[in-house]
Amino acid sequence: MPLSALIPRATYHFEVGASSGDGTTYAQPETFTAPGPLKIAAGVSAGPIKLGGATPREATTILDRFLAAPLRFTFEGVYWSAPRTRLGAELDPATVARALAARPRSHLRLALSINTRRLRLYLEDVNARFAHPSHSFSVRLVGTRAVIARARPSVAVDFTRMTAAVRTALESGLNERLRLLVEPSPNSAPPAAKAVVVRLGSQTLTAYLNGKAVLETPVTTGRPALPTPVGSYKVIFRASPFVFHSPWPEGSPYWYPPTPVTWAMDFYGGDFLHDDPGEPSDAFGAGSENGPYASHGCVHVPHDVMAFLYGWLPIGSQVIVSEN
Repeated sequence: MPLSALIPRATYHFEVGASSGDGTTYAQPETFTAPGPLKIAAGVSAGPIKLGGATPREATTILDRFLAAPLRFTFEGVYWSAPRTRLGAELDPATVARALAARPRSHLRLALSINTRRLRLYLEDVNARFAHPSHSFSVRLVGTRAVIARARPSVAVDFTRMTAAVRTALESGLNERLRLLVEPSPNSAPPAAKAVVVRLGSQTLTAYLNGKAVLETPVTTGRPALPTPVGSYKVIFRASPFVFHSPWPEGSPYWYPPTPVTWAMDFYGGDFLHDDPGEPSDAFGAGSENGPYASHGCVHVPHDVMAFLYGWLPIGSQVIVSEN
């Protein structure tokens, strides 16, 4: 029988005999294992890994490359990756042998195990990076600039769901980016917080709810001689309707007659957010602090917007006046 007719890797038993005129003498029984194929049959794959046509050494390289390839992640606009080995992926060392013995175009199950301790350690590292306690909304002045920090609930990695998601991705060979799965801590949502920021440079007012802008409008602030003061304040008084009386005597260049408005909210000892019935709707906005409708330090707000603010912004809410 020629060697090419032997079944690859099959074990054969044989005896060697010598014949003479006195008969045939046999040596001790021996065994022989037929050599395996030099290459994996065409079309053979182990899970998503194509091994057909590879030698055993080439197949080992292909499998090692698969384990070294990264699994990709994302969370809150951050992108990163980690090798499958760091996530605990381990291939059965008999994978190459099974592929060599497989028939052409066989699809073998990817015999991959997960080192759960290694995966847990990796997820704990990720948790240390992204987990955070709840943050309440805040707005503050840095120099003359308003800095907004949005409210955020506390979050932590959902270890149970994330472990299952990584395991599925590893075992199936999926290559799309995994979103980090997190769970909010119970009762972690910060209370709703409202504030307005008046920016003198652009002559705008922006209303914020938990750090998210809910409206922006052009306004008119104090004239150069009586500017609206930069600072961090709170709504201390409100009235509807309200009548302004000039603190300057008649004859002063700053005097004005009694002026009724519909809505008024005091944020700094006489400086108000209020509507101004005498200011046209197209007079608000950039440069208006230098125009004929500039205030005496108050913030003139368009009528419809002031109607909203009066019902939306309670006493005690923050009012920031910034340069920008």
